[in-house]
Amino acid sequence: MANADATDDVFLQALGQQGITFSNLSNQTVVSAGHGVCQDWTNGATLAQTLADVKSALALTDSNSGYFIGAATQSYCPQYVSKATQS
Repeated sequence: MANADATDDVFLQALGQQGITFSNLSNQTVVSAGHGVCQDWTNGATLAQTLADVKSALALTDSNSGYFIGAATQSYCPQYVSKATQS
């Protein structure tokens, strides 16, 4: 993707290394969903709410949704890592 920055590249690579791929979605859509995770945190969403949002938007399993949330949080809004690791 020509316009991707290094953070986007790291995020997409982390997902790929975990075997999470999106053949039906553009990289930009996936990156936007990653930023959406941060928007959820900013808006005060719980981990359960964010997990439901990711599962719905990207049709991922619980496990892959959890990984996606963690990778997005680490990449785009590390100040919310504690929210992403709540049980």
